Amino acid sequence: MLSDKIVKASIPLTALWTENDLVATAYEGSPLALLIHHQLEKNIQSNVFYASNKDFGNSDLETRLTTIANNLANIGSLNGVESVTGIDTNQVLDTHISAAAGKIKQHISIIKNVVKPAVMDLIERINAALKSVTNESILDVEIIQFEVPKSFSNNFFVAPLGKYQDKDNAIPYKLVGLPNLDWTTLVEKLAIGDSEVDDENLSFILSAGKENIQQLFDSVFGNGQSPVKTNKNIGDFLKDSKFNTQYNLAMYLWANNFFDNPVEGTNATLIDYNNQLAAIREMAGANLQRLVQVHQSNLESKVLVKSFGDGYVEVYSNVYEDFLENGGVPEALLGLIYSDSKSYTYDNIIARTAELERIWNTQVGSLKLNEKARRANFIYRIALASFHEQMLEEQDGQAGLDNNILSILEKARNILDALRPEELNNITEVSLLLECRARFPNTASEQFLRDIVDVVADCPDTDVEEAAAVATLRYITTWISNQLSVKYAR
Repeated sequence: MLSDKIVKASIPLTALWTENDLVATAYEGSPLALLIHHQLEKNIQSNVFYASNKDFGNSDLETRLTTIANNLANIGSLNGVESVTGIDTNQVLDTHISAAAGKIKQHISIIKNVVKPAVMDLIERINAALKSVTNESILDVEIIQFEVPKSFSNNFFVAPLGKYQDKDNAIPYKLVGLPNLDWTTLVEKLAIGDSEVDDENLSFILSAGKENIQQLFDSVFGNGQSPVKTNKNIGDFLKDSKFNTQYNLAMYLWANNFFDNPVEGTNATLIDYNNQLAAIREMAGANLQRLVQVHQSNLESKVLVKSFGDGYVEVYSNVYEDFLENGGVPEALLGLIYSDSKSYTYDNIIARTAELERIWNTQVGSLKLNEKARRANFIYRIALASFHEQMLEEQDGQAGLDNNILSILEKARNILDALRPEELNNITEVSLLLECRARFPNTASEQFLRDIVDVVADCPDTDVEEAAAVATLRYITTWISNQLSVKYAR
């Protein structure tokens, strides 16, 4: 509620106008001019538009305008102007007060019940669409640590792999045809009978993610599918260099444990079943035997980088710890991703640390600019598509509105084209502009909604209803001031 103190704050402005011989008159023919009769213009005093808090109280808009008009009428009466050309002044004022109040109420109703919900709906649509497109950032580069399991140096596990050294690692062409199995059974079938080795192997396999391992089993071992179906999935899994070792280890252990032990519901003859499992075991065993040797050799040679991928560098965790303890920094490894000259060994990367740090720092600045531009481009396209979708849904099959929608979309494109990347990143601002300027341009909705936001920002304890009341008063003030001409009194 406006306090007496706030209302009286306007008095110094009135005094300043009087001091400088300035007067405000209504534009001829405007609604306000009809409220302020031209014969009263020279008699208007500074208190015409002043009404104390107790005068207004909780009155509605029409009552407030009536109070203003009564002040005008009283001043006119004091100056001997009781009527004009025989017309009942009060009746004329009452008529125009009702008309003005009705028009203002109608505008505010449209803003609150049509424009504001449309803005909120568009904000939700754009945010939902952005999430569905990508949660990925081009700044999402990372260092992934690869820890070689202790089982790879345990002879109980490694020795049996020797027989696969010269075996063919060709990808088998059939699914096994095993039925659906629960996760507990799948985990049990990864064991070889040595608790220390089994714990190491299981922990290492699950570092690829439970979901990925479940998909591996379903794709390679059949999951109830026909064993004659061509298996095109193993190759896809083995192309994943990040989890290649984990996948081969899991396939080897499953094939070894399921061999000659078909579970109930297996969709294959025993001969086909064992032949396919033997083929998978031979392939995975040959790959695993080679990978174990590679990893052990890399650790002995202090190879730091295992592989590079899209947005990541994978390092051997034991060597990485030594790297950090001896002056190495993560930024050097991230710089390697963008360096034209790749290095893999501990010694080489330590020697290049300063150079690689500079590469990374330079790249960060470029990446941030690219990230801002990319996100802005996403928002531009998604905002336009969401805006179009919103209008089509509300059109409700009325074909006659198609041309209007195209016209509105053209305005929307022009609005978005004029925005800078940082402005496009503000989803609320984008939604407000599209709805208020492109779709509902003939309303005062943009300023009204901005006033609500400003009031809440200035006074966080203010609730939305109070902020809307202040916005309404500002709207009325604007409605009046737009019909006023300020000039010198003489």
